[in-house]
Amino acid sequence: MPWPNTPLKDREERLRSGISTGLGLKGTPGRMSTVGVFSAEVAAEVDSAHQHTAYNKRQIFAATADEENLVIKAAASGLQRKPAVPAEGEVTFSGIDGVTMATPLDALKTSLTAGNTISEALAQPQFSGLAGIGWEWVNLAYLLG
Repeated sequence: MPWPNTPLKDREERLRSGISTGLGLKGTPGRMSTVGVFSAEVAAEVDSAHQHTAYNKRQIFAATADEENLVIKAAASGLQRKPAVPAEGEVTFSGIDGVTMATPLDALKTSLTAGNTISEALAQPQFSGLAGIGWEWVNLAYLLG
């Protein structure tokens, strides 16, 4: 069970009440009294300690650590961060993605830019079968308004 984090205001009021009771005062002094100021300062320091503990807890695990601490932890394990480099090589896509794929005109333009002929470009899956027929209907509907 996680430790409950008491709000600063509640912690301050609890300290003021506890000090007042311990000193045998009648009622709880206001925030501007000596007890109130002392309670506010102690509550703030306790809250700071809680926040620091919570921060340190996050830094223990790689999934929640800040980037700076993650790099330090990796270096302590003998891992060094490498500089970013652009990707190289050829990427091949297969199949048809009807949700995120480019329009046929984009696909044709990309294929021609890659050095294919129009015949080769039109032989791709998005221009044949049901996909090609679907684009014909979309284009027809667009033209008809």
